[in-house]
Amino acid sequence: MNVQDLKDYVVIPTLRDISNFIPFTQSAANLVLGTGAQESNFQYLDQTTPGPGPACGIYQMERATHADHTAWLKQKPDFWKLVQEYEIVHLDNWAEMHGNLYYATIMCRIHYWRAPGNLPAANDIEGMAKYWKQYYNTYLGAGKVEEFVANYNRFVVNLK
Repeated sequence: MNVQDLKDYVVIPTLRDISNFIPFTQSAANLVLGTGAQESNFQYLDQTTPGPGPACGIYQMERATHADHTAWLKQKPDFWKLVQEYEIVHLDNWAEMHGNLYYATIMCRIHYWRAPGNLPAANDIEGMAKYWKQYYNTYLGAGKVEEFVANYNRFVVNLK
């Protein structure tokens, strides 16, 4: 996947579109991109290591996490309606994240919006890595801060 295209045609426009509900920041855009870099290297649509797993989409969100965000969204009818406009399949909206980059991006951003504390600065790669580890991967996850930094530098740091 061309990550510059993902940034220009999916991440930035989608985050701007939901900005009436969650303010757009470059920090959020960079953290979402960093999450995609770390979780899937922008190429896997289903969890593949160590085998088929419970997470899907380029941000590798688990079903239970998605269900929690959906329940939260349903308490915000106007925002929920906007998010539903992004759905294509309408069968199992968790599975929607396998192929719908817009929807997956919204759900990733909601995840970070609901996490406590402020997002790290847009250029604070290590801060984003630590935030990702604490609130996305969690202490239970196998991901490492150093891996996030390396993947961010590999895929995201040189984008315009």
